Amino acid sequence: MNLSVIRWLIANREVLAKCVEIVSKFEAESSLLEKWDIVDEIARVIIPLIEFEDAVEMLWESGDEYEAMSQGVELQALGVDWQMIVNTVVPIIVAILRALTSSQQDD
Repeated sequence: MNLSVIRWLIANREVLAKCVEIVSKFEAESSLLEKWDIVDEIARVIIPLIEFEDAVEMLWESGDEYEAMSQGVELQALGVDWQMIVNTVVPIIVAILRALTSSQQDD
C-alpha cells in the first residue's frame, strides 16, 4: 500500500470522490478496453494536479502499520470504502505516477 498516495487523496477530497466514482464502474470481468478507460479517466483527473516532484515523492512509500491503520480510519470516516482504495485506486494511481516519472526522466 502506498500511504503517500492515500494521504494525497485524503488531502484532495474532491479528487478522491471522483476516483471512487470512476472506480465504482470497475468489474473484474470487464474487457481490457473497459479497464483501460477507467485508468484513462483517473489519469485525466489526477495528472493536471500533480507536478513531477509530487509524483516522485508519492512513489516513495513511507509510514508504519499505525499510520496505515489511521489512514484507513480516516477514509472510513469520509464514507469511503478503504479496501477499494487500497486494492484498486492506489495501484492505478501508482502505475500512472510511474509512467509519468519514467517519461519525465527520459526527456
